[in-house]
Amino acid sequence: MSETDNEALKSSGHGKLAELKKVLSAYGAAHKYDCTFHGIKVSGDRVQKGILAYDLTECAIDMIDGGKPARMTATRIGAGAILAGPVGAIIGGMAKKDRSKTYIVVAHAGGGSFKEEVPKKDRAKAMAFVRSFEMAQAAATVQH
Repeated sequence: MSETDNEALKSSGHGKLAELKKVLSAYGAAHKYDCTFHGIKVSGDRVQKGILAYDLTECAIDMIDGGKPARMTATRIGAGAILAGPVGAIIGGMAKKDRSKTYIVVAHAGGGSFKEEVPKKDRAKAMAFVRSFEMAQAAATVQH
């Protein structure tokens, strides 16, 4: 192999290395706020729980103290939906308070939603997850 061939090979390798660094940097920026909590996973610009997955920029998250999902009534759900859309419907349905529970609710603009019951002892972790979700959402909104 000639000296010129060696230089061309090195140059090509440096170009590929620079490209790889660029891709890794973009991936790192897009996944900076990735997090998982009680089965809810934020990865890049997606939020997922089980088989349900949504675009992060089209979702709202809320942390709710109290509520008994077993006591949902059509009146509470309907009133909540009228006042605040899908998240309001879930909150309205959980209007009877039971302070021993906390819920994380993720609602999609298209109407889908999911909630996760969180033990009171994990409330601080839940709050940190909600903050991470919101930061990931803000970052994803800027990238779109």
